[in-house]
Amino acid sequence: MNNFLTDLTLEKKEWFVVVKILSIWNHPPKHPNDHTTMILVDNKGTRIDAVVPPDSYKRDFPRNLKEGEWYFLWDFDVIPPSLRERNSNHPYQLRFNNKTTMAHYKQKYTSEFLQCLAFPRINNPSEEDKQFVVDVVGVVRSVSPIGRLLEGGSDLDSSYVTFKLKDLAGHSINCVAKGSFCEEFVRKYSRRISDVNYHNQPIMVVLRFWRISEFGGKPCLITKGGCPRMFIDENFSDINRDCYICFFTAGNKETASSDDDNVSDENGDSN
Repeated sequence: MNNFLTDLTLEKKEWFVVVKILSIWNHPPKHPNDHTTMILVDNKGTRIDAVVPPDSYKRDFPRNLKEGEWYFLWDFDVIPPSLRERNSNHPYQLRFNNKTTMAHYKQKYTSEFLQCLAFPRINNPSEEDKQFVVDVVGVVRSVSPIGRLLEGGSDLDSSYVTFKLKDLAGHSINCVAKGSFCEEFVRKYSRRISDVNYHNQPIMVVLRFWRISEFGGKPCLITKGGCPRMFIDENFSDINRDCYICFFTAGNKETASSDDDNVSDENGDSN
């Protein structure tokens, strides 16, 4: 019988769980001493961080694990959180060992397990809110030109784009995509607004696994590490895009863009 992630303890050594990969990065590792990191969830919606040490890849560990798919997982270690920046608020973390096995599971549960944080909490976060990654959904209100951070680095590493999202209640938040995430946002957003079927209608954005921080002295959501994901005008099993846009349009009488909503494109420092 499989366990749930809420059942995990440090004392027991043998566990069997069914989990979905929400986010996975550095898989397989690009360098011999690097590890793979994952955010996993069970069908109760409980998230947990998991780390795959480089030694695991020296045996027949799967090299084609995919986000959004379900897996049987057994023979792993339950340890106290060890990541420098945690992603989930689970009291424990999973560490794979030489015996850990993952096998594909045909789960019919289709939820995306969104854990959206209210915009006012992002603008006035608690210390706990800042410790873990969050999800949000909103409509694009403005997008800045691409900027360059003062910290140097390559053009890709130092690039950033800021944009503002607005929720159904009319609250706004600032968002900052850096490096490769900047390139991804600009590419996806440009593709959407240049589509022949686009006629200035609101654009829904879902951000997953972003961190609360500050940029230019103001609260924001920002990309850090390898886990952030972004989806522009896509349907989710938990969110119907057309319904969301309909509610947004009914509740917001302003136009799709406003001079008052412009996000500053000045360089800023992130925490």
